[in-house]
Amino acid sequence: MKISVVVPVYNSELSLNELYRRLIKVLTKETDDFELVFVDDASFDRSFAILQRLRAGDGRVKVIRLAKNYGQQQALFCGFQYITGDLVITIDDDLQHPPEEIPVLLREIEQGYDAVFGVPITRKHPRFRNWGSAMIGWALDLICRKPRAIRTSSFRALRANVIREICRTQRSFIYLAPLIFLTTSKVANVNVRHEARKFGDSGYNMLKLTKLAAKLIVYYSFSGRLIPGQHQPRFEIVERLLS
Repeated sequence: MKISVVVPVYNSELSLNELYRRLIKVLTKETDDFELVFVDDASFDRSFAILQRLRAGDGRVKVIRLAKNYGQQQALFCGFQYITGDLVITIDDDLQHPPEEIPVLLREIEQGYDAVFGVPITRKHPRFRNWGSAMIGWALDLICRKPRAIRTSSFRALRANVIREICRTQRSFIYLAPLIFLTTSKVANVNVRHEARKFGDSGYNMLKLTKLAAKLIVYYSFSGRLIPGQHQPRFEIVERLLS
């Protein structure tokens, strides 16, 4: 079983080396066959230079560099085009989701699920982020077939068949959670640790989270149907370091 880990990267020069080391340590205990797919979402710090160095020293590392900042969800969607694994892990670049919790996701998805969300036992976010997460959860309850007991997060395990179906979408606004729920009902939660941010500040604020919830309702309220004028997302890629 090959595992692909997809990481959206934005101005993460301070965390990338540690993230890489911890991912490698965890994954080598799970399988001999894995890859790390980093998508640099037009960082303006040294993130891409660090990724180039990691790639030069480890052929299991893939790097895609985007020409402009598309956002976390779009960066993940772009990275999905390049995975070759049977199982896919998505994890943020800020180390708030500990890589050491990946085995918890893997053990749960082995129970026959198509998607498993790692839900923090205790969130180490500012209070407005917790309110924002609750608002996003409400929007997902409203617009798609998400069971109310299921919570979502950006730390998740997905089967490759779910990724392939998601990659067929013709929606101009990409948000992965509703696409997952529109693809499969075999979804579970598992509790994971959540750590305080070590570097930098979150790119989210209350206004952005409110706008996001509104966009989810507008773009995904038609369930599986397309909204006229939507299209397959396109990405301007500056560089691919893949093989």
